[in-house]
Amino acid sequence: MVFQRQLLANQEMVLGLRKVDPSHIQRTAIFTVEGGRDDIAASGQTYAAHALCSNLAPELHFHHLELKSEHYGIFEGRRWRKSICPILTNFMRQSGVDKGLKYSPVLADSGHMPHNFVPV
Repeated sequence: MVFQRQLLANQEMVLGLRKVDPSHIQRTAIFTVEGGRDDIAASGQTYAAHALCSNLAPELHFHHLELKSEHYGIFEGRRWRKSICPILTNFMRQSGVDKGLKYSPVLADSGHMPHNFVPV
């Protein structure tokens, strides 16, 4: 619906009985990530998401271009763990702090979740 039929970009996306209108977003920050070597989605395409959020204050728009990352490397592998995930984590935590939330500190030796982790 979003990528192949472009319903969101054409302002035709409906969830339930309500039309989705990103221009109504005013308090939630947006953060987009792109890979500089992405062979599926060329760099610059995520800027459309920012344009759709037209009523969002400029200080709530964030973007990261990971120059040496390909499409799948954006959210998996070494670049995800060492570069993108920490940036995204800091963004989410700071967005919460800006809204008055409090967090416990992140340990310096924190790593990614083990693949066999089962929440209790």
